[in-house]
Amino acid sequence: GVSTNLADELAFDELEEGKQYDFAQTLRKKLETVGEQIMPRSIKVLITMRTDAAIARILDGTSIEMSAKADIRNYVESQVELHKRHNKFSEKQEQLLLEAITEKANTMFLWANLALKRFSDSIECGRTFDSSFEDLLSLPSGLGSIFSDILSRYNGQSLKTLMTILEWLVGAVRSLHIDELRFAISLSQNSTANFPEVKEIMLSRDTVVAFCPSLITIDQDDYVQLVHSSIRDYL
Repeated sequence: GVSTNLADELAFDELEEGKQYDFAQTLRKKLETVGEQIMPRSIKVLITMRTDAAIARILDGTSIEMSAKADIRNYVESQVELHKRHNKFSEKQEQLLLEAITEKANTMFLWANLALKRFSDSIECGRTFDSSFEDLLSLPSGLGSIFSDILSRYNGQSLKTLMTILEWLVGAVRSLHIDELRFAISLSQNSTANFPEVKEIMLSRDTVVAFCPSLITIDQDDYVQLVHSSIRDYL
């Protein structure tokens, strides 16, 4: 028989946008099926996601709305302050940058981080604040759109190499060491080469590290990962 004291706890963190509705419907059906076997029913479910009234109605539970906008603003403010000191921005420019990124990021830390990286790279390439800021304002909202924008800036062999890197990181069952990724890239692009030849023509570590810093991250042990799981879903 089924224990009358059964108490299960389920947690789902950061449901991806565009998938919450189907997930909520499926979860509701599953819980109703399991609930029939539990007397009294005692299943606690915690879900974190962007606010969505339709999802709340489907799950018919207590909803607590928490805004991350203040946290986003604090993060952006700290980063802009660093840029200001390094690049000698005016107070007005600092405020413009802060307000623009905070507003467009909404509650997405990754969007804010990618936008700041894009702006910083533009300044370091010698472009003026006004030009870099105009470019920032043209960035699309939403992570999928900004990923597309990043990829659109690569072409030819550089795009092929970038996609090879991302495909290996997405398909790997574990994190890859930078040397494993270098070998995998070389092997993918030179499939007829023998083992010594593949090792001989591998990209340097610094080349791989610098190739797409907006999309990948390397830890202190030289293992490479995607900066966010949403890149896997996008690809």
